[in-house]
Amino acid sequence: MTTLFDWLTTIGMIFIKPFPKTFLSESGKAKGKLPSAIAWIVLIVISFHLLLYIAYRFVYPVFTILASILLVPVIFLFYVFCVHILYKRLFHRKADHYDELLYLMVSIFVPFTLVAILLLLIPKVGSALSIISMIYAVMLVAIAVKTITKLSIAKALITVIFGTLIALLGYILIPAFVFGLMNTVPKAF
Repeated sequence: MTTLFDWLTTIGMIFIKPFPKTFLSESGKAKGKLPSAIAWIVLIVISFHLLLYIAYRFVYPVFTILASILLVPVIFLFYVFCVHILYKRLFHRKADHYDELLYLMVSIFVPFTLVAILLLLIPKVGSALSIISMIYAVMLVAIAVKTITKLSIAKALITVIFGTLIALLGYILIPAFVFGLMNTVPKAF
């Protein structure tokens, strides 16, 4: 119950007061939150599919839903990994802030992804507003990276932008790799 309270408090604080001081104070709750971070990401995927059904009476095939439930958390963890590795390698930092970055990035993307999904329901301008919501979330991630890693804002932006681009590439390549493996393994036997 404490974990849920921590998450809800952090999400609320980031949504209400998205300042560096908030990111710094909330990052102290990050230890041991990997399983619950994955649960939040899965909740977002399930929310997307439920909203799609409620709004449009559309249901993806079961395989697609299960694949998204399995792959979206992997891809999000890959995104956090990219940001973490880029900040360490590009700027020669030794400190490990993976847990803090994961906790804050999930805390940022959970509410803003829900907002973006809901904005998609608005005719004509919904997709533009949804994109703006996600760009704002990426900007908040840059502020969080700057605050946690003590990088300059320019270096934090470089880290987050390149991490986002690499993760988007991974969004395409990771499922292709997994499905490619699924197609080759039965042929080996």
